[in-house]
Amino acid sequence: PHCVAYSLQGSLLAISEYETCYIYDPDDSHNKTLQTIKQSGNLCALRFLPNDESKLFCASTNGQVKLWHALTGTCLKSLQRLNRVDAMAISLPAPNAFLACASSNFIYSFHHIHETNHANQMLIGHTDAVSALAFAPPDNHGMPLLASCAKDKSMKFWNLDAGTCLHSLTDLDDIQLNIVFTANGCYFITISLTRCQVWQPYTWQRLHNIHSSSQVLDASLLQQPIIAFPSIVTKDDLSSHTIEVWDVESAKCIRTIPTNILSSQQSNTTLLFRPPLAFES
Repeated sequence: PHCVAYSLQGSLLAISEYETCYIYDPDDSHNKTLQTIKQSGNLCALRFLPNDESKLFCASTNGQVKLWHALTGTCLKSLQRLNRVDAMAISLPAPNAFLACASSNFIYSFHHIHETNHANQMLIGHTDAVSALAFAPPDNHGMPLLASCAKDKSMKFWNLDAGTCLHSLTDLDDIQLNIVFTANGCYFITISLTRCQVWQPYTWQRLHNIHSSSQVLDASLLQQPIIAFPSIVTKDDLSSHTIEVWDVESAKCIRTIPTNILSSQQSNTTLLFRPPLAFES
């Protein structure tokens, strides 16, 4: 298993392979490893702290969730041990950071992660394993909306303040493998094996599909002054080594851009692409 995470500032990149996480400088063309972190159990999710890119949460399939100093390789704290971890998400900067971990069909939310190691809530509602978690940007009260997708072909949206489900979307066409919100919170995008869809939160309406020229493997959202609206970046097929930049509102591909390729030294089958941090007009 492989997973990848970029720090919010874009100056650090983490790539995992089995029990090992490698830290890179994305701008280093030689791909020199800055630090190596080892954690027991296959790593299934990596998340940098939004307000401190030197700190990285690593989650393992055996239920371990640990906070590491990415540059020194020091373990800073361990969170409450879960039975397993299937997905993990961390909120954008707010008065306090929120962390959510999925263990089978249960979701554990950690509030004030700097102050406690134990989960504050267990969210129950899915009938099969959770496949993806994502936080919407926090509201004026600093309480983010948490979205979850599961193998029961449903999506749920949670109010962490009350610990309740605000809305459910059921009987979806596909199992959603990933979900991301735009930085302004106006849209969220879901990714399955067959399609990429744009939705509107709170109205819960599906606006349109994004028809990529190849299978969508992952997505990340960029804020760029050159682009009027938040755009979605999708990984193209492994042979073309390009990314597609899409405008979320119009569902049109703006352009295709060559990428810098980062490949794990131990595997010749997985390619990880770095989204460009800026576009030229």
